[in-house]
Amino acid sequence: MKAKEKRMILILILIVIALIVVKVVVDHQSEKVQEENKESIVEEDGTKRIENNKVAETKKLRDLEVDSIEITEKDGLAEVRANITNNTESEKPEFAFTIKLLNKNGEVIQELGGYVGKIKVGETKAINASVNMDISEVYDVQFE
Repeated sequence: MKAKEKRMILILILIVIALIVVKVVVDHQSEKVQEENKESIVEEDGTKRIENNKVAETKKLRDLEVDSIEITEKDGLAEVRANITNNTESEKPEFAFTIKLLNKNGEVIQELGGYVGKIKVGETKAINASVNMDISEVYDVQFE
């Protein structure tokens, strides 16, 4: 091979390597954008659903555990559904509580009232609350 041919092959190899590096960087940035946009999903029937790690975390309400949290909206009606479990060693009396929907800055967007009846040791109950609102800005939820 002549020096000119070797140089051309080297340039082609460098171009291929540069293209591979660019592809990897673009794919990585695309994954980040998809992860960020994963927070609000719109289903085929128009239902919006909040899906992110903050909402999915098990929360505490007094000394009870709140999990399986779902925040959805359809036709302007937002619903918060979750399970509450008594993992303590004593039965808990009925009580009212507040559900706070938070934005990414931790600011309260909306407060909803909730109620749970008497809950026995080891028992899990469903809780459900609804309000007319758009959930696009909801990022997290607190139970107090």
